[in-house]
Amino acid sequence: MTKLGTSKRPAVVRVQTQARAEEILSVCEPYDWKVIVGVEPDQDEDVSDVERLLHPPEPAQAASSTGRNDPCPCGSGRKYKKCCGSNAPASRGQHAGAGGVAFSPPLIGRAGWADEVR
Repeated sequence: MTKLGTSKRPAVVRVQTQARAEEILSVCEPYDWKVIVGVEPDQDEDVSDVERLLHPPEPAQAASSTGRNDPCPCGSGRKYKKCCGSNAPASRGQHAGAGGVAFSPPLIGRAGWADEVR
């Protein structure tokens, strides 16, 4: 697609008065933008092409990914490769302990616990 404001793709503007058309042309002239200005008193103004030329949109940024040696985003303080980035992630969001073995808190007060101790 060609660039807006060139002779192949001029900016198209609709204004209501001749004075406003001259104002638009005077804004575009220093930049050498090609503009087609239509004076239509019974229509709403549309100067969106000129606004787009004056304030071009920012290019999209790629989301930064976490590197293997960066701190883990979970907040554990460990490296990502030793925490959430390991090949065998721990279940239910818990972190791997020493040696990469997953740990979970002891189950206290569960039904049938007294029967297992005897």
